[in-house]
Amino acid sequence: MANPNTPLSALNLSHGSIVYLAYDGERTVAGPTFHPAGSFGRKMTMDGKLEYKYNTS
Repeated sequence: MANPNTPLSALNLSHGSIVYLAYDGERTVAGPTFHPAGSFGRKMTMDGKLEYKYNTS
């Protein structure tokens, strides 16, 4: 788009049109810090996997 200040109503959009929005800078989102539960995302040794298997069943 040549002019970034052009209103969306002037772009001849119809129902179902896909609009991609671009912006400069970093995006920050307010909210709690996410901590995955359990062993999700952690690498485990074979011994650790066997121990987990036998201690949880």
